[in-house]
Amino acid sequence: GQNRKIESLKEHYFYGHSAISKNRKWIYSSELMQSGKGQISVRDAGTLGVLKAFPLPTGANPHELRFVRNGELLAVTLQDPSLVVFLDPLNGKIMAKSPIEEKQVFGHITELADGSVVISSLAFTPEFFRKRAAAFATNGRWVEPDEQPSDYMPSSLLIADPAGHIRSLASHPSMLGFTCSAVSRKNNRVAAFFKDGRFFGVWDAKSQRALLEHHFPEGEKPISVAITPDQSQFVVQTTERKIYLASVINPKIIPFDMAGSQLRQCIHLAVLEA
Repeated sequence: GQNRKIESLKEHYFYGHSAISKNRKWIYSSELMQSGKGQISVRDAGTLGVLKAFPLPTGANPHELRFVRNGELLAVTLQDPSLVVFLDPLNGKIMAKSPIEEKQVFGHITELADGSVVISSLAFTPEFFRKRAAAFATNGRWVEPDEQPSDYMPSSLLIADPAGHIRSLASHPSMLGFTCSAVSRKNNRVAAFFKDGRFFGVWDAKSQRALLEHHFPEGEKPISVAITPDQSQFVVQTTERKIYLASVINPKIIPFDMAGSQLRQCIHLAVLEA
């Protein structure tokens, strides 16, 4: 129950996410240097001291990292150029990498049953990248400009495997802005939301068939997605403090009643790990 602060390396700052090794001994974090180049730092989970750092010569700006293949590999999303790489978590060696179109700026990843990862990504306009370059030139260090709705372009969902292969799962004009995904490994189904497009969908990862494409009304935006422990329902939360369920087998958006005796169950569902 004790909170401890993890300090970034000198002249670095945290940029994205952390992951804990299967043996619970090491913490892996994405860190960015003031120059914009990134690396993965490895810390002792007990002392929080830095044990080593893995440079990322294939790209800058590491964002999310997640252990896959039962902890054997570490999947990391990068920017500039956009890549997803699979690292050996013991020595940082890049075992596979998959380049994507330059416009894709990776957001978040989730793992399918076969060790592949689903990538829910943002896409920015060329103007946004010009603003980011100008901010770097002005400040002499990496500074992200404030994102505006006009900075987004339609994005996509991608699937990358540890062999370096990558394929498109889905694309839609409403795939705009902040995004996350959740998967049912049992049924090979993927759910994802795109906040600024007010869009939520469910797809079959194998056939790439869209099973549900839902637009929330004006003023209501999805902000999180998770799956229940039995992998039967996707759980979506919106900016209006509402929660919706979508069946994994026959997806359809159903408002979840938060009143009375169902409140405890609702809270239980809402805090599930995506």
